[in-house]
Amino acid sequence: LLVPSAGIVDPPTLVYRLHTLAAQNGVQFMTGTEVTDLAEDGDSMRVVLRYPDGKEDSVGAEIVINACGIDADTMARLFNSNSPYELDPIRGETYSFYGHRRPALRLRQMNVYPTPTAVVTPSGRHFTVGIHLTPTFESIDYPPSIGSTVTVGPKLVPAGNRQPAAGPTVDADIFAEAVRPFFPGIRKEDLAWHQSGLQARLKKYRDFVLVHEETALNLIHLLGIDSPGLTAALAIARRVKVMVVEMH
Repeated sequence: LLVPSAGIVDPPTLVYRLHTLAAQNGVQFMTGTEVTDLAEDGDSMRVVLRYPDGKEDSVGAEIVINACGIDADTMARLFNSNSPYELDPIRGETYSFYGHRRPALRLRQMNVYPTPTAVVTPSGRHFTVGIHLTPTFESIDYPPSIGSTVTVGPKLVPAGNRQPAAGPTVDADIFAEAVRPFFPGIRKEDLAWHQSGLQARLKKYRDFVLVHEETALNLIHLLGIDSPGLTAALAIARRVKVMVVEMH
């Protein structure tokens, strides 16, 4: 299972618990390890890995699941240079504010979503829930409790390439204006830049793409898994399980 690093707004509690459950069920995580080649080997797949120290290894796999996030299209082309899937780089930027500093701005529990909007790139038009409010957890203990920090965003903008932004490129005024209908008293000064990252959206495709490789059914591609990919992770896993079972 080839997986990406965390995305731009992954709730830490869910990521932590999924990681723990996976490890308890025999999943091995090899961070910082690069896949340099992927090819058929008889009825199996051959995966060439490069470790952080530069050493390489080759392993066989009955089934390979390409779940590489923003690099899933690159992984697909590593096996098939004619793969039709291509990333449409869109960067999401997020700010945050701290409710304990201004109690009137606190959220008690629920996310707040505005009317969906769209972001336009040279390759197409993508719909998004836009700048929304997401309360964070105080800790990862169970049962969880809502903390005072609320993330605001993401604001989606065309990125042009896969390179991460070194800092904010969208002014806090835009975020404050977007959430003012919910919190009329919010000021630009209440917001602090939180983070940014790319979303795994595809050119010419508006939804998740879960497909077998055309020439190798034991290679499954999960492409265009943008937000809400984490929320849908367990449903995606159930669908992939069906795809695997149908192979036998």
